[in-house]
Amino acid sequence: MYLFIESIKIEHFRPCLLDYHQKRVNETFHHWKGKGRVPNLMEITSSIKIPSREVYKLRILYNLDGNFKTEIIKYSYPEIKTFELVEAPELDYRFKYADRAAITQLKKESSADEIIITQNGKITDTSFSNLVFFNPDKGWATPKTYLLNGVQRRFLLQQKLIYEADITVENLKDYSAFKLINAFLPISMKETYSMSTVGFRQ
Repeated sequence: MYLFIESIKIEHFRPCLLDYHQKRVNETFHHWKGKGRVPNLMEITSSIKIPSREVYKLRILYNLDGNFKTEIIKYSYPEIKTFELVEAPELDYRFKYADRAAITQLKKESSADEIIITQNGKITDTSFSNLVFFNPDKGWATPKTYLLNGVQRRFLLQQKLIYEADITVENLKDYSAFKLINAFLPISMKETYSMSTVGFRQ
């Protein structure tokens, strides 16, 4: 049984943010006291045949015994027009679990294209990405209350391109726009969403 997953962006035949993915795998093994050899992502990605220069998603499913399997698929960027705020205080996704049933169910119950998950009124993530919000005076902020500390989020914070903030349902009015960020969606992506695209679950 594979408990965890890493989804790595392959572009122009190269894996992106691989060090950050490896760090997360290492942290997962350390926290759960894995008994096997930690998957070496450099070795794994080097052994994969990439069909072309286009963007691919390399999915690596693994367990704490060090067993893993891979799947590579062509990546398509999501088309999203509407969002819905969904309160889910009990949801725990601190590690990148392969089992995403709880998140999938939340999205299934939504009438919007995508959900923004809140916990006790605090903004966390969408169903598949971290978030950054634009404050006209301070720049791009990401919620302190994330569900998963994504690799793109870590990279952008380390590069000081974004900053952490307490972002809540109440103070969303302080921000004029937002973006989705993850391993496949850098902050440089043109897609920026207006706050008017965000609704509330009735």
